[in-house]
Amino acid sequence: MQGGAVAMSCEQGQLTINSSSFRSNKAISIGGAVAVTERKTASIDSTNFTDNELLLRGQERCLAAGGGFYCLTCDSVAIKASLFLRNKACFGGGAAVLQARASHTVGSIFTDNVAAPLDQQGRNMLQRSKQQLSSGRQSQEAYNILGALDSNTTADSGFYTGGGGLYLSLAGAANVSGSFFTSNKAYNGGGLLARTDNCARLGIGNDCGLVLHKTHISADNSATGGGGGL
Repeated sequence: MQGGAVAMSCEQGQLTINSSSFRSNKAISIGGAVAVTERKTASIDSTNFTDNELLLRGQERCLAAGGGFYCLTCDSVAIKASLFLRNKACFGGGAAVLQARASHTVGSIFTDNVAAPLDQQGRNMLQRSKQQLSSGRQSQEAYNILGALDSNTTADSGFYTGGGGLYLSLAGAANVSGSFFTSNKAYNGGGLLARTDNCARLGIGNDCGLVLHKTHISADNSATGGGGGL
């Protein structure tokens, strides 16, 4: 179901990946290669994610997040000097970081990743899942994919699919520095998509936002909806 090569889902803990390679892994819904959830600290350094994909990324049911790497409600995420190449998902072709308190992406390359559009059938399915949450019937799929922690449908509904290279759903400060986004494709945000839906809901205010520093998002990123690069 999740994390084609590595999956961590227990409370707390730390995941450290150094000088490694994840190639041609497959999962169903989250983290084609690596999936991390529930208040972890995740550190990835000098690691390659290549040709990983999620099987739910098809047009019929495009709800999959994090083609190479996925992290939901992590305390902190650090991605350094790593390569994300030709990974495929619906949210975050290369990587999806949802509701992390802090995230840092430094000196990394996102190239030729794809985040496919979410069709109407997928939207309807997601809406039903969130309605189940509000009525007390838990939907693990909605929780895993979108971080739907309550019934507030304005809190990163996931309807704004995209982030060919990287998908960020902010719940704190996110920094992207010295990184390159080239030839990625998505419905929205061909290179990078950052959403701030949760900032106001969680009362984070000024500490919630995206900072880009010496990051190159080239014109060859593309989106069929909006934001070819960002």
